[in-house]
Amino acid sequence: MGEICAFKIHGQELPFEAVVLNKTSGEGRLRAKSPIDCELQKEYTFIIQAYDCGAGPRETAWKKSHKAVVHIQVKDINEFAPTFKEPAYRAVVTEGKIYDSILQVEAVDEDCSPQYSQICNYEIVTTDVPFAIDRNGNIRNTEKLSYDKQHQYEILVTAYDCGQKPAAQDTLVQVDVKPVCKPGWQDWTKRIEYQPGSGSVPLFPSIHLETCDGAVSSIQITTELQTNYIGKGCDRETYSERSLQKLCGASSGIIDLLPSPSAATNWTAGLLVDSSEMIFKFDGRQGAKIPDGIVPKNLTDQFTITMWMKHGPSPGVRAEKETILCNSDKTEMNRHHYALYVHNCRLVFLLRKDFDQADTFRPAEFHWKLDQYHFNPSQSVLVMEGDDIGNINRALQKVSYINSRQFPTAGVRRLRVSSKVQCFGEDVCISVPDVDAFVMVLQAIEPQISLQGTDRLWRPAAQFESARGVTLFPDLKIVSTFARAEAPGDLRTTAPKSAVLEEMLHNLDFCDILVLGGDLDPRQECLELNHSELHQRHLDATNSTAGYSIYGVGSMSRYEQVLHHIRYRNWHPSSLEARRFRVKCSELNGRYASNEFNLEVSILHEARVSDKEHVNHLIVQPPFLQSVHHPESQNSIQRSSVVPSIATVVIIISVCMLVFVVAMGVYRVRIAHQHFTQETEAAKEAEMDWDDSALTITVNPMEKHEERGRGEETEEEEEEEVEEDVSSSSSESEDSEDEEEEEGMGKGRHGQSGARHTQLEWDDSALPY
Repeated sequence: MGEICAFKIHGQELPFEAVVLNKTSGEGRLRAKSPIDCELQKEYTFIIQAYDCGAGPRETAWKKSHKAVVHIQVKDINEFAPTFKEPAYRAVVTEGKIYDSILQVEAVDEDCSPQYSQICNYEIVTTDVPFAIDRNGNIRNTEKLSYDKQHQYEILVTAYDCGQKPAAQDTLVQVDVKPVCKPGWQDWTKRIEYQPGSGSVPLFPSIHLETCDGAVSSIQITTELQTNYIGKGCDRETYSERSLQKLCGASSGIIDLLPSPSAATNWTAGLLVDSSEMIFKFDGRQGAKIPDGIVPKNLTDQFTITMWMKHGPSPGVRAEKETILCNSDKTEMNRHHYALYVHNCRLVFLLRKDFDQADTFRPAEFHWKLDQYHFNPSQSVLVMEGDDIGNINRALQKVSYINSRQFPTAGVRRLRVSSKVQCFGEDVCISVPDVDAFVMVLQAIEPQISLQGTDRLWRPAAQFESARGVTLFPDLKIVSTFARAEAPGDLRTTAPKSAVLEEMLHNLDFCDILVLGGDLDPRQECLELNHSELHQRHLDATNSTAGYSIYGVGSMSRYEQVLHHIRYRNWHPSSLEARRFRVKCSELNGRYASNEFNLEVSILHEARVSDKEHVNHLIVQPPFLQSVHHPESQNSIQRSSVVPSIATVVIIISVCMLVFVVAMGVYRVRIAHQHFTQETEAAKEAEMDWDDSALTITVNPMEKHEERGRGEETEEEEEEEVEEDVSSSSSESEDSEDEEEEEGMGKGRHGQSGARHTQLEWDDSALPY
């Protein structure tokens, strides 16, 4: 029997080899010579032959068997996990519907066998969600979804292969819920905040209309700033009724036909009024009957009718006349002498001729066209119309709110946007709900109004008695500031923001000058102001014994100029010690008030010393200033002075004190004079100039006595000159030294010879130092 020496595999790059286990029996083994991967190749087919050992060692001499076909199938193992084709899935559903399949997720497995490569199951990992998934990956909702309840759902989904191996990573599924299409305005905010002074603010910058794919032919939009006030509208009255009339240009001396109800003016008692008693409402069913004598029966050639009216749509027939003012006969004919009324879209004034003007041509009616059902004067209603939805959206997005008042009343301003949509071939195809929103006007930064100026004045009595009087507030300043928060320079610090005061300009509506310490006595004092100062600045004033009140809407500079001209007069100022006044100003009817500025006015006292006896009465002659005489013989009289004595020291001290008092008096006079000059320049008007021609400083009356003593000594010196030869040389020497000393002291006190008999004594008891 022969032996089997080898097995040979026919094929290229096959990962197998065959080896001989037993040559005699021909047993062999087929084995893999390298790793086999099912995912690379699932099966192999090749040919194998057996060879005997043959007659010699060369293989070519070996004999081979017939060819056998070998088929090998690679068995798979579950080594790969499923993976999803997409990292995330998203779908949009409409609320209120049940879907069979919202979307389908899909996972794959890289294993080669059907058992491990197929996905057999999907599962929703997120709990408590109204969704379910089948084995094919289809997700459906298990209940009706609501947009109001939840806008979006996020769920996690995993997959399993048939070997129950889960996916390596879950996938995210987002389901957006959109509401059922309802025609209406989208993307608008109900509350719009407005900071005073910020200019115009868009109300609905992102608003757009949803028509649900309706074929819209035209759309009309009405935007209205709603108000329940009869008079001013969205904001309450800023100023008083009198100030409003002044702002609107009402003439002075007018006859008020609709005054506030009172005992004397009761014809307006039954009318409907707004929160302000001066604003009345008429609905066509009631009116005011003005008594005879209040208004003239016939108008003259020149007259003015002034009114302020807010007119709404007429509730009656279109052709109905809406009478505003009418003067007619009391007979049954009811013939109108003159009438002012609204008819359709026109304002009509009727003026009939008098019976004595039959031959005089005069127009009977005057017509003015009103554009109020097209133009809104208060700009609280805006109407837009168009056929392109995009253009309408862009136009509404540019509608803005602006409040031009510097200090508007904080609070709510309600808004309403109403729409009317028409479709092709239909009157109204869809109904668009109104937009109800509101503007919240925030609190304005409150100003701090401060009054500054000189708070004490001294004036001579002559000024109080003069026709011009004393100007009280020549340098008064009105300044208004507000605190603005300043951000810290270093953003890393948490230090509080510092407040920076900034000056601002605005209007005032009144300034009151109050008299303190009792009312003015009209028999001797008053406050005065030229009416021209008021009229040229469009202000008014009232005057009484309690003070002066300036009112009217005007700038702070106007009020400053008027206050600079307020004068105080007093015909008997001698009995006046001091007068005190208080000034307080206001803006917005007292809503913002200034500080209370107090002023005290005093008399600058003068005292006149006119005769020598008065000086002598004021002082007793000191004995040490008298000359001392020593008789030496019968024919001569020698004068001796006590030079080195206590009297000399006292004289020197008195002189020093006198010089100090004089210097202080001159200094005070100059200070008072400069202070008065500054006040006069600040008032910018030619007040009484300080007249110091008669103002002299009276020296201490002791000087008067010394002058008299010096005069007596001069007479004695003349006598000594006559008997000069009798005197001794030593006496002459002592006399000359004594005279030089006394003359030097006299010149040091006066600086000039001679005494002034009429001088003023300065009273500085009330001067501040």
